[in-house]
Amino acid sequence: MMMTLNKTERPYELIFLDPPCNQNLLPVTIERIVEKDLLAIDGIIYIECEGQGIIYSVPKNWQMLKEKHSAQILARVYQRIS
Repeated sequence: MMMTLNKTERPYELIFLDPPCNQNLLPVTIERIVEKDLLAIDGIIYIECEGQGIIYSVPKNWQMLKEKHSAQILARVYQRIS
């Protein structure tokens, strides 16, 4: 996944982010998306992760649109507003 992000040069309007469980890839993947400006303005990103124990943050310009939570899965949809 990280090799693909390193090669990508253009922003996307829609990103699905569902990294393998128990590998703590979510924070570093979000960081790389932000560093490389891979989410287009007004773009949507869907983030799915384990429901317990995963802590991550997103930039202030990613507005949460929806959240679903169960014992196993936490799913959120964000939109980049600027």
